[in-house]
Amino acid sequence: MMHARRKAIAVLGFGLVSSVVTVPSASAASAFAPSGETATVVRAAGEDCGASVSQSSGGFSISFSDFHVRAGGDSDPAEARKRCQVSVVPPVQVPKGFTYAITQVEVRGFADLATGSTGTLKLEEYFEGAGPTRTMTHDIAGPRSGGWVTTDLIPVGALVWKPCGEDRLLHVNSELRVSPDKADPSRVNVMGLDSDPARDRMIFHLTWKTCSR
Repeated sequence: MMHARRKAIAVLGFGLVSSVVTVPSASAASAFAPSGETATVVRAAGEDCGASVSQSSGGFSISFSDFHVRAGGDSDPAEARKRCQVSVVPPVQVPKGFTYAITQVEVRGFADLATGSTGTLKLEEYFEGAGPTRTMTHDIAGPRSGGWVTTDLIPVGALVWKPCGEDRLLHVNSELRVSPDKADPSRVNVMGLDSDPARDRMIFHLTWKTCSR
């Protein structure tokens, strides 16, 4: 839909460090990662967002075929907010003696927002059996037209490790919201994660460690 130059967003979240600096190489985060493992969607809950999961260097990524919101013009008010929950196992089978944690979350999407309109991305991730370990929220203010990128780095002291020896799903809850332009209600404002298949996605970087005996 849009091919404008990407712009980065920086927002501070609880227990996180949001940054627009150069992303560390994936090899650094996965130096001890077992090889030959992939990530798979187990189920998607809530509204149908067309989620699919694939392995990426140093972790996994989630792509969507139907995850966007719009407000203004002839838009239905219900179109201004959408939630999506994806439950994944990254990787399908954790090798015996290893566990992992998410060290970085990068989200790439698009927006077409007029002055006076704001788009919001909210993201939570947590292991099955536990509540949300952290919430990442990014507000994108208009005017903006084109791609955007958010990056959240999780400090070492805030890493949440999958319990050793337990098979647990990783739940990823995401929400998109967009507000209309109060000065021009006829203007349609859009934000999403499904415009460009080569760009739009959520990327999760993992780090690994051996389980203590």
